[in-house]
Amino acid sequence: MKIILSIILLFLCSFAQAQLWGYVNESEFVNEAMDIESDAQGNSYVTGYITGETSFEVAVSFPSAQGNDLALDNSGNIFVTGQFYGTVDFDGQSVSSNSNSKDIFLIKMTNTGSVLWAISEGGSGAENAYGVTCDGSGNVILTGQYEGNGVLVNQNFSS
Repeated sequence: MKIILSIILLFLCSFAQAQLWGYVNESEFVNEAMDIESDAQGNSYVTGYITGETSFEVAVSFPSAQGNDLALDNSGNIFVTGQFYGTVDFDGQSVSSNSNSKDIFLIKMTNTGSVLWAISEGGSGAENAYGVTCDGSGNVILTGQYEGNGVLVNQNFSS
């Protein structure tokens, strides 16, 4: 009985904090958080998508892109991946989709939201990245879906 009560209390406490955290969002349109991560300092990072006009207390927003997942590396950098159409400007780092189709993006940001680099991958079909993680050696690993034929390139970055 104590175990069940503890699980219920843990769930209720988590639910209450999640609701309190979400109060900063105001919109008449659809907003969806796809992933949330927290760092060792207690900062929270959220990725997803917003439509229409939306306000947050603190936000870095990139129109025309849908973030599906994010990961933090051991140095405190943030990696965000998802899908986009057309051309997206990630804080001065532009990527364009192939044949204006749905393609994958991956960006690396500092914990203050400055974009260090941005890449895109995809062919003429629809591609989507669903997950991103970082291993202990600093490698970034993506999962997702690829339609048709294409070549994924091993990217090396110094930043």
